[in-house]
Amino acid sequence: MHASVPVSSVKEFIALAKKQAGKLNAASGGNGSANHLSLEMFKQRAGIQATHIPYKGSGPATIALMSGEVDFSFAGALTSLPHIRSGRIKALAVTTPKPSPLVPGAPPLASLYPGFESTNWYAVFAPAGTPEAIVNKISQEIARAIRLPDVREFMAKEGADPVGSTPQEFAAFFRSEVDRYAQVIRTANIRIE
Repeated sequence: MHASVPVSSVKEFIALAKKQAGKLNAASGGNGSANHLSLEMFKQRAGIQATHIPYKGSGPATIALMSGEVDFSFAGALTSLPHIRSGRIKALAVTTPKPSPLVPGAPPLASLYPGFESTNWYAVFAPAGTPEAIVNKISQEIARAIRLPDVREFMAKEGADPVGSTPQEFAAFFRSEVDRYAQVIRTANIRIE
Protein backbone atom coordinates (compact mmCIF):
# COMPACT_ATOMS: atom_id res chain seq x y z
CA MET A 1 0.00 0.00 0.00
CA HIS A 2 1.36 3.44 -0.79
CA ALA A 3 2.04 5.30 2.43
CA SER A 4 -0.44 8.08 1.54
CA VAL A 5 -3.49 5.79 1.36
CA PRO A 6 -5.35 6.69 4.58
CA VAL A 7 -5.90 3.20 6.00
CA SER A 8 -4.14 1.05 8.56
CA SER A 9 -5.98 -2.26 8.23
CA VAL A 10 -7.48 -4.49 5.58
CA LYS A 11 -11.00 -3.74 6.85
CA GLU A 12 -10.36 0.00 6.51
CA PHE A 13 -8.94 -0.56 3.04
CA ILE A 14 -11.99 -2.56 1.93
CA ALA A 15 -14.29 0.18 3.22
CA LEU A 16 -12.28 2.79 1.32
CA ALA A 17 -12.26 0.69 -1.86
CA LYS A 18 -16.02 0.26 -1.69
CA LYS A 19 -16.49 4.00 -1.09
CA GLN A 20 -14.16 4.84 -4.01
CA ALA A 21 -16.05 2.39 -6.28
CA GLY A 22 -13.23 1.36 -8.61
CA LYS A 23 -11.14 4.54 -8.37
CA LEU A 24 -8.22 2.86 -6.56
CA ASN A 25 -5.59 1.32 -8.79
CA ALA A 26 -3.28 -1.63 -8.26
CA ALA A 27 0.06 -2.48 -9.82
CA SER A 28 1.13 -5.92 -10.92
CA GLY A 29 4.11 -7.41 -12.69
CA GLY A 30 1.93 -7.98 -15.77
CA ASN A 31 -1.26 -9.69 -16.90
CA GLY A 32 -1.42 -13.20 -15.47
CA SER A 33 1.50 -12.65 -13.08
CA ALA A 34 1.30 -14.04 -9.55
CA ASN A 35 0.57 -10.65 -8.04
CA HIS A 36 -2.11 -9.98 -10.66
CA LEU A 37 -3.82 -13.25 -9.74
CA SER A 38 -3.54 -12.36 -6.03
CA LEU A 39 -5.18 -9.01 -6.76
CA GLU A 40 -8.05 -10.63 -8.66
CA MET A 41 -8.52 -13.23 -5.94
CA PHE A 42 -8.70 -10.46 -3.33
CA LYS A 43 -11.16 -8.39 -5.40
CA GLN A 44 -13.39 -11.45 -5.76
CA ARG A 45 -13.28 -12.36 -2.07
CA ALA A 46 -13.61 -8.79 -0.74
CA GLY A 47 -16.25 -7.74 -3.27
CA ILE A 48 -14.36 -4.62 -4.33
CA GLN A 49 -13.42 -2.98 -7.60
CA ALA A 50 -9.98 -1.62 -8.44
CA THR A 51 -8.24 -0.81 -11.68
CA HIS A 52 -5.45 -3.21 -12.58
CA ILE A 53 -2.31 -1.50 -13.92
CA PRO A 54 0.07 -4.10 -15.41
CA TYR A 55 3.78 -3.26 -15.49
CA LYS A 56 6.63 -5.11 -17.18
CA GLY A 57 7.79 -6.94 -14.06
CA SER A 58 7.60 -6.65 -10.30
CA GLY A 59 10.46 -4.12 -10.14
CA PRO A 60 8.62 -1.45 -12.17
CA ALA A 61 5.39 -2.27 -10.29
CA THR A 62 7.13 -1.72 -6.95
CA ILE A 63 8.62 1.58 -8.15
CA ALA A 64 5.12 2.70 -9.22
CA LEU A 65 3.81 1.80 -5.77
CA MET A 66 6.61 3.64 -3.95
CA SER A 67 6.15 6.75 -6.09
CA GLY A 68 2.39 6.87 -5.54
CA GLU A 69 1.62 6.21 -9.20
CA VAL A 70 -0.62 3.39 -7.92
CA ASP A 71 -2.43 2.94 -4.63
CA PHE A 72 -1.65 -0.67 -3.79
CA SER A 73 -0.15 -3.94 -4.96
CA PHE A 74 0.30 -7.54 -3.96
CA ALA A 75 4.08 -7.62 -3.88
CA GLY A 76 6.46 -10.43 -3.03
CA ALA A 77 8.68 -10.33 0.03
CA LEU A 78 11.93 -9.90 -1.89
CA THR A 79 10.82 -6.75 -3.69
CA SER A 80 8.74 -5.17 -0.93
CA LEU A 81 10.49 -5.84 2.40
CA PRO A 82 13.20 -3.17 2.09
CA HIS A 83 10.56 -0.57 1.23
CA ILE A 84 8.20 -1.67 4.01
CA ARG A 85 11.07 -1.39 6.49
CA SER A 86 11.96 2.10 5.20
CA GLY A 87 8.33 3.25 5.51
CA ARG A 88 7.94 4.03 1.81
CA ILE A 89 5.14 1.47 1.54
CA LYS A 90 3.00 -0.16 4.20
CA ALA A 91 1.94 -3.76 4.59
CA LEU A 92 -1.64 -4.37 5.68
CA ALA A 93 -1.62 -8.16 5.40
CA VAL A 94 0.24 -11.17 4.08
CA THR A 95 -1.12 -13.76 1.66
CA THR A 96 0.51 -16.69 3.44
CA PRO A 97 -1.76 -18.89 5.57
CA LYS A 98 0.12 -17.90 8.74
CA PRO A 99 1.57 -14.56 9.91
CA SER A 100 5.08 -13.89 8.64
CA PRO A 101 7.87 -13.05 11.07
CA LEU A 102 9.30 -10.83 8.32
CA VAL A 103 6.26 -8.53 8.46
CA PRO A 104 5.34 -8.24 12.15
CA GLY A 105 1.80 -7.05 12.77
CA ALA A 106 0.55 -7.90 9.27
CA PRO A 107 -2.17 -10.53 9.66
CA PRO A 108 -2.80 -13.16 7.01
CA LEU A 109 -5.70 -12.35 4.67
CA ALA A 110 -6.98 -15.80 5.60
CA SER A 111 -7.97 -14.33 8.99
CA LEU A 112 -10.65 -12.32 7.13
CA TYR A 113 -11.20 -14.67 4.21
CA PRO A 114 -10.69 -18.30 5.29
CA GLY A 115 -8.75 -20.25 2.70
CA PHE A 116 -7.24 -17.15 1.10
CA GLU A 117 -3.70 -18.07 0.16
CA SER A 118 -1.43 -16.83 -2.56
CA THR A 119 2.17 -17.80 -2.11
CA ASN A 120 5.13 -17.90 -4.43
CA TRP A 121 6.62 -21.37 -4.69
CA TYR A 122 9.46 -22.86 -6.62
CA ALA A 123 9.89 -26.36 -7.99
CA VAL A 124 12.17 -28.40 -10.17
CA PHE A 125 10.49 -30.03 -13.16
CA ALA A 126 11.87 -32.77 -15.39
CA PRO A 127 10.89 -33.61 -18.96
CA ALA A 128 7.98 -36.02 -19.41
CA GLY A 129 9.24 -39.58 -19.57
CA THR A 130 12.19 -39.05 -17.21
CA PRO A 131 12.69 -42.39 -15.45
CA GLU A 132 11.07 -42.51 -12.00
CA ALA A 133 14.38 -43.52 -10.36
CA ILE A 134 16.04 -40.34 -11.64
CA VAL A 135 13.10 -38.13 -10.58
CA ASN A 136 13.18 -39.69 -7.10
CA LYS A 137 16.95 -39.28 -6.80
CA ILE A 138 16.78 -35.58 -7.76
CA SER A 139 13.91 -35.07 -5.32
CA GLN A 140 15.81 -36.77 -2.48
CA GLU A 141 18.92 -34.67 -3.11
CA ILE A 142 16.93 -31.43 -3.16
CA ALA A 143 15.15 -32.42 0.07
CA ARG A 144 18.52 -33.27 1.65
CA ALA A 145 19.94 -29.87 0.65
CA ILE A 146 16.88 -28.05 1.99
CA ARG A 147 17.38 -29.70 5.39
CA LEU A 148 20.89 -28.20 5.76
CA PRO A 149 20.87 -25.57 8.53
CA ASP A 150 22.63 -22.87 6.49
CA VAL A 151 20.22 -23.37 3.57
CA ARG A 152 17.19 -23.20 5.90
CA GLU A 153 18.58 -20.08 7.58
CA PHE A 154 19.20 -18.37 4.22
CA MET A 155 15.74 -19.27 2.93
CA ALA A 156 14.04 -18.01 6.11
CA LYS A 157 15.85 -14.65 5.81
CA GLU A 158 14.53 -14.35 2.26
CA GLY A 159 10.96 -15.10 3.34
CA ALA A 160 10.89 -18.67 2.05
CA ASP A 161 9.44 -21.66 3.84
CA PRO A 162 11.42 -24.71 2.66
CA VAL A 163 9.28 -27.76 1.91
CA GLY A 164 11.15 -30.49 0.02
CA SER A 165 8.09 -32.56 -0.88
CA THR A 166 8.09 -35.86 -2.74
CA PRO A 167 7.23 -35.88 -6.45
CA GLN A 168 3.79 -37.28 -5.58
CA GLU A 169 3.13 -34.65 -2.92
CA PHE A 170 4.19 -31.87 -5.26
CA ALA A 171 2.03 -33.24 -8.09
CA ALA A 172 -1.04 -33.08 -5.82
CA PHE A 173 -0.12 -29.56 -4.66
CA PHE A 174 0.45 -28.43 -8.25
CA ARG A 175 -2.95 -29.76 -9.36
CA SER A 176 -4.67 -27.90 -6.50
CA GLU A 177 -2.85 -24.66 -7.40
CA VAL A 178 -3.86 -24.98 -11.06
CA ASP A 179 -7.49 -25.57 -10.08
CA ARG A 180 -7.56 -22.63 -7.63
CA TYR A 181 -6.01 -20.13 -10.02
CA ALA A 182 -8.03 -21.39 -12.98
CA GLN A 183 -11.18 -20.40 -11.09
CA VAL A 184 -9.78 -16.92 -10.39
CA ILE A 185 -8.76 -16.53 -14.05
CA ARG A 186 -12.19 -17.62 -15.34
CA THR A 187 -14.09 -15.35 -12.95
CA ALA A 188 -11.90 -12.32 -13.73
CA ASN A 189 -11.82 -13.16 -17.46
CA ILE A 190 -8.05 -12.71 -17.53
CA ARG A 191 -6.45 -12.79 -20.95
CA ILE A 192 -2.71 -12.79 -21.60
CA GLU A 193 -1.70 -10.12 -24.07
